[in-house]
Amino acid sequence: MAEVSKGSKVDLTDQSYTVRISTTQSAGAVDIAAVLLTNSGVVRNDDDFIFFNNPKAQGVTLVSDESIAIDLAGMPAEIDRVLVTASTEAQGKQFGTAPALVDT
Repeated sequence: MAEVSKGSKVDLTDQSYTVRISTTQSAGAVDIAAVLLTNSGVVRNDDDFIFFNNPKAQGVTLVSDESIAIDLAGMPAEIDRVLVTASTEAQGKQFGTAPALVDT
C-alpha cells in the first residue's frame, strides 16, 4: 500500500481504490464524503457531491461512514479529480476535538 502525505500528489496506476478515513477511537466519529471536480475545479451539479444522502455517483460510492470506493474506469471523462473530505458536524463535535484521523 502506498503512503501519501498531506498535500502530496501521486500518479494513480490502478483502476479501483478505496479511501478510508477513520479515527483512533470510536467508529462513526467522522463522516466521509467526496466531491467530483472537473479540470476547472468545479462540480457539474449536485450529483457530484457524494455523502450519506447521495451515496452513489458514476464511478464513486460511499461504502460506509468512513469509506469511499472509487472506480476510475467508471468515472465520467470530464471529471479530473475526486476530493475526499471528512467532517464531524453530524456528531455535533468540532473537528479540532476529533480523535486523531487515520487515512488508508
